Amino acid sequence: MVSTLEGLDVEDELNLFLVEKGLKPSALVTLTPTYINGYDIFMKDYTMYVNEQEDVFLKEEDIRKFEESLKSLGVSYNLHSRTRLPVPNTKDKIIFVEELLFQIGKDKASLDRLIGAKNNFEIGLALGYPEEAVRAFDKVIDGERRDGTYLLVQLAKAKQAKIEIPSWLAYISWVPEQLDIVNRNISRTSEKLGKEYQSFVRENNVELARRVEEHFRNKPLPDRWEKESDGSYILFFP
Repeated sequence: MVSTLEGLDVEDELNLFLVEKGLKPSALVTLTPTYINGYDIFMKDYTMYVNEQEDVFLKEEDIRKFEESLKSLGVSYNLHSRTRLPVPNTKDKIIFVEELLFQIGKDKASLDRLIGAKNNFEIGLALGYPEEAVRAFDKVIDGERRDGTYLLVQLAKAKQAKIEIPSWLAYISWVPEQLDIVNRNISRTSEKLGKEYQSFVRENNVELARRVEEHFRNKPLPDRWEKESDGSYILFFP
């Protein structure tokens, strides 16, 4: 990966690397000034802090450099949207930070499939997620809704039970249809693909693997939770 590629968090950097190397068909990545030098924005404990007093827009030069980096990687890409994220600055004034969402494909056919996806199911398949996980997403299974809260609760349950959390989970960006780590009921399709990604990145980009796994180990987890009537969870963090 070229050194001029800036502006991505480590999870997006991982997905772009997997697309570049052909292991994933496509990815969605967000270019944000949070991860680019020259903007008075920084992350601490997974929270964005902004010292700027006015709205923050990405410099056209930074966008150009990012697109040149994508071209040098040989991937196909499309600028999908430009959004403005409301963030309180250090003086509790709400300002807006611009973010760009790119659709990335390992080739034009993969990109076209992602661009043409009409619903979450088609998007998930275009991104290379296991079909079982895509079908299960946002469905209630055994009383639990398969969404982001389900994932965090399963990780927290394992941590509280002092059971080792599988490190391959750092390499997936979807919610497995089964992730009961405590009772060892884990989706085989998700585990197989996660381990494949992990093995490839560890072998071919040691530094990225180190940062990906460190980021995952430091992921904030809830210390308690309450299940809602729809099967999702309300999370409470320490």
